[in-house]
Amino acid sequence: MSRDKNSAVVNKELYGHRLHIPDLVDRLFPDEVLPKPVKAIYTHLSASRLYKPGKRGTEKWIECPDIITVPSNNGDVKAELTRFLRQVANAIASFVDEPRNREVTEEFSASTYVPSTADDVEHKRSPALLFFNDGVPRTWETTICPWEIGRNNRKKTKDKVIEQAIEDCSTIFENQDDRRFVPSVLMLGYNIELRIFDRAGEVYSEEFDMRTKPESFLRILTALMFSDREALGYDPAFTTLPNGTRTITIQGKVYEILERVHHAHGIRGRGTNCWHATCDGKHFAIKDCWMDETRVSVEADFLTEAGKKGVKGVPTLVAEDSPLFRGEKDTTQSICPSLQEQSYRKAFERRDRRQHRRLVLEPFAIPITYFRSKKELIKGFIDAITAHRDLLDLAGILHRDISLNNIMLIDMSDGSRKGLLIDLDYAAVYPEPENPAPGFAARTGTTPFMACDLLSANGPVRHQPHWDLESFLYVLIWICMVYSGPNNKRRNFDLGKSRLAGWTGGSFSVISERKSGTMGRLFEKLLGGFPSYFADLKDCVYKWRDLHFDLSHPRRGAPSHDEVLEILQATHDSLPEADLVLDEDQDGQESLATAPEHSGMSDANDIREDDALSQSVITAPEGTPAAEESTGASNINMLSQNFPQNLDYKGVPDALRGHKRVRTRSTSPEEDFLDGGIIPRNPSTSGGSRRSFGTFTPRDRSPSPSTISEHLSGEATEDFLTKIKRMLKLQGRAKTAVTPEARPSKRRRTEKGA
Repeated sequence: MSRDKNSAVVNKELYGHRLHIPDLVDRLFPDEVLPKPVKAIYTHLSASRLYKPGKRGTEKWIECPDIITVPSNNGDVKAELTRFLRQVANAIASFVDEPRNREVTEEFSASTYVPSTADDVEHKRSPALLFFNDGVPRTWETTICPWEIGRNNRKKTKDKVIEQAIEDCSTIFENQDDRRFVPSVLMLGYNIELRIFDRAGEVYSEEFDMRTKPESFLRILTALMFSDREALGYDPAFTTLPNGTRTITIQGKVYEILERVHHAHGIRGRGTNCWHATCDGKHFAIKDCWMDETRVSVEADFLTEAGKKGVKGVPTLVAEDSPLFRGEKDTTQSICPSLQEQSYRKAFERRDRRQHRRLVLEPFAIPITYFRSKKELIKGFIDAITAHRDLLDLAGILHRDISLNNIMLIDMSDGSRKGLLIDLDYAAVYPEPENPAPGFAARTGTTPFMACDLLSANGPVRHQPHWDLESFLYVLIWICMVYSGPNNKRRNFDLGKSRLAGWTGGSFSVISERKSGTMGRLFEKLLGGFPSYFADLKDCVYKWRDLHFDLSHPRRGAPSHDEVLEILQATHDSLPEADLVLDEDQDGQESLATAPEHSGMSDANDIREDDALSQSVITAPEGTPAAEESTGASNINMLSQNFPQNLDYKGVPDALRGHKRVRTRSTSPEEDFLDGGIIPRNPSTSGGSRRSFGTFTPRDRSPSPSTISEHLSGEATEDFLTKIKRMLKLQGRAKTAVTPEARPSKRRRTEKGA
């Protein structure tokens, strides 16, 4: 993503969610978090002649370089400023009689990028100064705080420095899963401004001159160099053992973190992080997020109710927790205790109010895209749709957010797999209430998979069950278009030039029109884009599509779960147990598609899957567009630690990456929403890539092998059929492609009451 485009993304994300707290420096870093009162530190430094008091305009930091107000020449300004900050920090360490265990460096300000451990790639960022603990690898994962520099505080210069700080902090959140907030410092000539970024947005201090307010400057520098980790935004629930093992404590139980399998992208929003963890020999998924306070415990409550009603095919809630920070409920309003004073409460009401939440869930599973055969893929859909039906019929719960990331697979003891429906973050009681509570999302979903009627409706709408069934259909189509075979084998093609491009960007009404056209008059062309491996699923997709869009066969009401399941079951029964794989690079060679091993966890009792490693959706006040968390694919995560990866997102245009959206009481369907998340987008302005799970591995650019099942029922390309016939001829048999019986309809079917 270009720098200009990324800036627009960030500004849109934070717009209206910035709060000015003039005395933020004093309140965030009070004397209690410093080794000695700042007044005593100031007195000592003045006596040691590091600072020269005087009449207004004559005060001066003796060793502070004057060149900070002129353009840098090959990094000389940053180098001189670093030397000055180290000198002051050493003087403070001598006075407070504590070692200086942190370092400030300008080493990444010129040409060397800061390494990123989240993606195993470099985020192409060159921050001015960064703070680190001594003795650690200097990466984005270990960065404490950025310090960005501008020559002056003119608007154009300041806006650019703010943009740089936002990008720094977004990258820190991307790489660090234990941050409650991230502080940053802006230095504009001799003027200083402290900014804090958290999941509710941004809080910033007054801009002050470090020469006339030396104590404020010392308070910031002393805190960055000597305060404990909690004062700098780190979560105390995490511990790193001497052997490098990380643990998280939830309700008194210590879980060992095996892998971070999902993380949200961006700053403001739920900031979801998910981990594969173990405790007492069992595997769990742990989900950590910052929920809108008006929706706290909704997912936990729904999972509990589903368990009571005997609903199968959804995660089991093992534990839930509302973490405390220094004895108080951890919220975005508790950056520091003093900000809870009455004078600031009204100001904070203008921001998102988010509460920290954690869920421990089982079993731990893998994404639906890791199916081993088409039969297993369809079985996963059957199980997930059955779970969706039972949630509705037995527990009165409507999911409302069916997406690629919320359908998973779990291993059974007999070697088979079952589908699992996850992510009840935006589920709702059905029928939905006439007067829903504040924060109730009236329209929610993930853009490419939202039903056409949901997208095109004006104002608040009540989500209908058959809209979720339509979303399931779009997920299957997405898989058949974006993937080329089993075991998460993605196609190497340009999504922006495919029939799916129009499903991911623009306003709700525009996406609805594009999607309706694709599912109508352009439907046959859409299916023509299926790779050969999925040719024998075309008949299934035709029939399923006709349940929602066929006007040539008048029906009563909306499609039902049983109708969809009947089509899927017939397809499942017609498919072979295993797929034959033809490697087009090796004529006449065929083999069975096999599943990769994943941590050896083949027994159902050992496999544990996460819940809705959910992509974040952010609700907004009435009449305002919903904010977006720049999340990546949210729930593509429940991978076991050693699950093989072959991901490659670099070739996909940024503008075409789908995004989860939600709208609360929004009356205008024409609002423009940014897209990102179905295929992860770059986190920085100039490059890099984000993973949804596992280790990022660049894809082999050699031609991908094609796979076919024993019984083709769709049309294939002439070249491909030639190779098939050559292969089959070697075995003394020949097969002919079968033309699908169902044909596309060009008109959308009527629905009762529509």
